[in-house]
Amino acid sequence: MRLMRPGSFFDGEMSPDVAGGVAILFVLTRFAEHSPTFTEKYRQIYEYIGSHPETQKIHPAID
Repeated sequence: MRLMRPGSFFDGEMSPDVAGGVAILFVLTRFAEHSPTFTEKYRQIYEYIGSHPETQKIHPAID
């Protein structure tokens, strides 16, 4: 799956599950400032996808 993020100049291929995790991290980032629950969920998902074989693609996509 191709994921592009013009603001960060990211343009790369990743599996759908990692792309979904990246999308969820974007959403949780927006809500994390309003609730510690969202901050904790962000941390949990970040840890989960951080253990994925494609983890090297995650950091450039979310920066």
